[in-house]
Amino acid sequence: MPAHTLKKYGSHLSTQERLLLVKGHPCFSRLEQDELEKIVSMLSEKSYFAGSCIVAEDDLVDSIYFIADGEAEVRHQSIPIATLHKGETIGLSETGFYSATGKRTATVVAVTNIIALRLDIHAFHQLTGKNTHLDSLMHEQLGTLQRMNLIKHAAPFAKFSIENLNWIAEQTVEISVMAGYKIFQKDDPGNYCYLIQSGKIEIFIPNPDGEEVRLAILKPNMIFGEMSLLLNTRRNASARALSDCKLLAISRDTLIQATQRATPVAAALMAMTKARCRPLRYANIEVFPYESADDQSSATLKNTVNHTYFRLSAEGLFLWARLDGTRTIRDLAIEYYNEYGVFDPAMISGFIMDLDEAKFIEPAPAIIRENKNLPVWILSFIVLRRIMEANFTFNNTDAWVTRQYYLWAHLFFKPLSQVLLAGLALGGLIVFLVLFHHHLALMQATPHSGWIFLAAISISMAAAILHELAHAFTTKFYKREIKNFGIGWFWLGPVAFCDTSDMWLNPKNQRIHVDLAGMYCDIILAGLASLCALAATNSYIEIFLWLFALFNYISVMRNLNPIIELDGYYTLMDWSGRDNLRLDAVTFIADNYVYLLKNPRLFLSKIEAMYWWACIAYLIIEVIISYFLAKYLLYGLFGISNPYINFILLITVLILSSLSLIAETRKIRH
Repeated sequence: MPAHTLKKYGSHLSTQERLLLVKGHPCFSRLEQDELEKIVSMLSEKSYFAGSCIVAEDDLVDSIYFIADGEAEVRHQSIPIATLHKGETIGLSETGFYSATGKRTATVVAVTNIIALRLDIHAFHQLTGKNTHLDSLMHEQLGTLQRMNLIKHAAPFAKFSIENLNWIAEQTVEISVMAGYKIFQKDDPGNYCYLIQSGKIEIFIPNPDGEEVRLAILKPNMIFGEMSLLLNTRRNASARALSDCKLLAISRDTLIQATQRATPVAAALMAMTKARCRPLRYANIEVFPYESADDQSSATLKNTVNHTYFRLSAEGLFLWARLDGTRTIRDLAIEYYNEYGVFDPAMISGFIMDLDEAKFIEPAPAIIRENKNLPVWILSFIVLRRIMEANFTFNNTDAWVTRQYYLWAHLFFKPLSQVLLAGLALGGLIVFLVLFHHHLALMQATPHSGWIFLAAISISMAAAILHELAHAFTTKFYKREIKNFGIGWFWLGPVAFCDTSDMWLNPKNQRIHVDLAGMYCDIILAGLASLCALAATNSYIEIFLWLFALFNYISVMRNLNPIIELDGYYTLMDWSGRDNLRLDAVTFIADNYVYLLKNPRLFLSKIEAMYWWACIAYLIIEVIISYFLAKYLLYGLFGISNPYINFILLITVLILSSLSLIAETRKIRH
């Protein structure tokens, strides 16, 4: 569980205060002054707000804390068992570590604002390896914790349970090698794999001329030599220490038992060893660099054959540049680690899979996709969802859209046309609002108005095609392509859609114009229908036109929804320059909610906070509009005017809308 900290710039405690804190603990009271000073130099100052979790029960012990100021509560299985004050520690008793297994035995929560000094286990172990003033039991505990942390940070053991980390740590053998020592040579039998504690290891092979070809340089927390153990083959390369190194040796039996004890480890290891394909970019891909909202170099990929697009982050762009057919997943993982300090082959494999599915790289059959046996009820729901969200796509539609644009649609983009359309939209809205009660009374007085209601709904749904054409023609106005157009069914009604992803290459304002074009078309259609209803002499036609206008305005309201991926969300996304706006917003709240409660001004300045304000505003407006629509439409159609029914409908809309927001949030956060 991550702690919610407030970053502090600059030190708040003097060196002397830190020395007194460390020396005051029985475990360190016998240390010499120079030893104490070395420990103090490794301390990092952390600040926690009241209510923040400092450490969580059952997490791996990776550090100890000295409380410099404030008060904290110790909880075991959510039950308070102790209170910690200034001068006391988290993770240490008077004789050594509280935990004998490497797992936190309790949760510690800040009662008041806390200033604590954090001591990393790995750094502490390196410092105290030769210290004779520490208790032998503490030496042993510290060594086990250090090995457990090393194993956990070396892929593919990241998801190993703490119990299994402790088990494998007990099976490892610590060895030291000098610079230049060969750990193994190509074609040797594989009996051990190795985790690097310190130093650098060179992986190389000899070429036909007898010269050495360097494949990689491995750094601490990385594993090597595991492939020959898992596949029961000889070494496919040689390994040599570039500097004095400390290694943890893991035997074949230990590694095999580890994979049997934990399925995630087995899957990760097999992904690392079997995914030996060398991904190769398609030659027909164009790269369009751009600067993201946080000034990071990013890019959009365009497949010029099938006109598909793929957005890349700065990290994705780094990997894309290396997909030249010469690097394996492991090679990419090593280079990624050297650049970003993160070793995550599973993430890189997922990235390659996504590129493969989107047809931006040559097919990669060596990447194994997991096939899960899903329960029958989930499979049934998937089938039902496919039926209820069925659609048919017309590919290669750009030529047709372009022809229609230049035949007649371009006329709507002339300055005079835009003035007339804006006047039509505004005038129609005014007429709609002024005559709202008139048309409600007319609908109640007209027999068979329910059938007119259904007919207006049907025609309004068909108008979704015009909505999408507005997106398409606006895209053509900016000289971009529409690669496909489609129609389908989405649960309760028909839908239309078009692919405007070619606009990703255009400036932000132009993308926003395309995002808003469909809703603007709905407003124009609604305004036109309202003005026609004003001129109609037949009550049935007048009601039909008024209802058609109403449903188009409702369509605008629905598309403004920032919670799901509709026009409103895409507008916010393009305006903010955040390709993952919802994910960023959810992460922002989840990681900083305590700090935000203390500093509410951030809710007025952060883009992520602006997204939440937009969601809240939308929910409030939706509930108000839904209440009045339910109240007046029920009265107009059925003569019902019951406040309890209106209240139930209001609560239903609020619950459904809130559930939608919660579901999206939970899905993204997961």
